[in-house]
Amino acid sequence: FIDGTYNLLSYSIEIITSLGVVMALSPLLIPLMIFSTLPQFVSNVVFGKRKWGIWDVQGNTRRDYTWSRSYLSSYISLQELRIFNLRKFLIERIYKLYTDFQSAQRKIENKRIKVSAILDILRVLGITLAFLFLVRYVLVGAITVGSFSFYI
Repeated sequence: FIDGTYNLLSYSIEIITSLGVVMALSPLLIPLMIFSTLPQFVSNVVFGKRKWGIWDVQGNTRRDYTWSRSYLSSYISLQELRIFNLRKFLIERIYKLYTDFQSAQRKIENKRIKVSAILDILRVLGITLAFLFLVRYVLVGAITVGSFSFYI
């Protein structure tokens, strides 16, 4: 918990500091960077909720899968498995539950990949424009090469 909180705090401070440095150079770069990265962030949040929402919607399936798997792998239940010949039944049951669960996740993940590919192109274009903006500042002498490497 403390490590996660520390990371969150350090990332927040890093973002605020970076915004201050970029604002000192050119306030026009901030909207460009925000508009190029915000759609990807929103996409990750939306698809993350959808993907993890499957665990809530299919909670009974997940519990059934876990119970069947643990019953199959427990040494305590080995005698029952052998006496009642349940091994094949449980393996088929686990396989079916797993493939059903994974097919729902696969659909969401494939859609996320397609949307992310388009949004990544937008993000790369925004970063390229910011980079070209900085290169132009170096060429006209507004900033030095050392400052350019600092901003990158």
